[in-house]
Amino acid sequence: MNHVGQLVKDWGWWNRVYTRLLIRLRGYQLVSAAKVLPVAKSLAELPTLPQGGLFWLEERINFKTFRPPAIALGADAGYVCDYYRKEYAVQKVRPFISYFKNALLYGRQFSILDSRKRAFEECFTRDRRWRKGVPKRNEKLAPRKISGTYRLACAESHNHFCHLFCDVLPRLKLYEEAPLSESIPYILPPVSHGFAEEANQLMGLWNNGSIQWDDGCWQIEGLYFASSFKKFCSWTPESVTWTRNTLCPKVEHKPLGGKLYYITRRNAFRPALNEEEMLTALQSWGLTVVEPDRLSLREQIALFSDARLIMGPHGAGIQNALWAPQGCAMLELVSPRYFSGIYWTLAESLGNPYGLVTGHTPQDGIPTQVGTLFNSDLIQRALEKLLQP
Repeated sequence: MNHVGQLVKDWGWWNRVYTRLLIRLRGYQLVSAAKVLPVAKSLAELPTLPQGGLFWLEERINFKTFRPPAIALGADAGYVCDYYRKEYAVQKVRPFISYFKNALLYGRQFSILDSRKRAFEECFTRDRRWRKGVPKRNEKLAPRKISGTYRLACAESHNHFCHLFCDVLPRLKLYEEAPLSESIPYILPPVSHGFAEEANQLMGLWNNGSIQWDDGCWQIEGLYFASSFKKFCSWTPESVTWTRNTLCPKVEHKPLGGKLYYITRRNAFRPALNEEEMLTALQSWGLTVVEPDRLSLREQIALFSDARLIMGPHGAGIQNALWAPQGCAMLELVSPRYFSGIYWTLAESLGNPYGLVTGHTPQDGIPTQVGTLFNSDLIQRALEKLLQP
């Protein structure tokens, strides 16, 4: 395939170009806050800048070491591991805190728009939803005026169990690191799933006059925004440590549990198509089958804090390894058509054993939704490796 053909095939690239053009046609310019905002010498200087600005925080690296999975089995295991190595290689990152005066906060993506009709790409999920982050040309805005200064504590993925904990909440660590005064209230996500509401309560975010976003359009007198300090949909040791200490500090002192949990996706997208057959073949291991979405956040934390192993098809339920004791193993059952390194980076950040088994996914159907067939013998070998004394 020639270079032009490869670019056309890469829908992610083509999609972003198309969406940038669409945003431009609506009269807005998509820019990077890190490139266009004036840089303040101190956090205290930010509110004094005429239109706001940006304050750089300390540079850090995502990982000091980069270990491959403890075991990787299946016809496509090499392909998946190569992706992990390339996507999450050791790299330096530098987060920032930005401040905006009288900016608009718009829509379900929490887009920040300034008086120069600039939209800041750090607020956006990088796919077709970009276009929903700015008003249409003929849309008449009547922004709700919000006086005072707030910290933005939300992003579009706040209502997804996985992304809330790995992508949204760790940003709040940067406000602490800066440090930004705890007396400044938050703008919190709209009413969402119960686990998100519980997380806000456990973190004590409902204080000092915090208010809840309504997916509308607000003009806010002063707004602080924390960038991400890692790659989207991943973990680092510092984000894991902060999130665990904030939401479940007691787990750091718990001994390794004795439960082997299998997280089923039988009622969700991307299930194991031969799950009953697979569980029958693995019956001697004494697996406990769990559907985490039937439990409250507190119940999930309590349950998985007694784990020795967490396994299941790739999906948000495996995020519960975040609450497991040190040394808990993770076995991810992976479709070669849809996967990410999020749970590998979680295990790596915790210093816990991680393994993967790839299966066979039918070529028809939407990759994000279709199920996968897994080989029970390969799973057995992976369990023996991960749970060996």
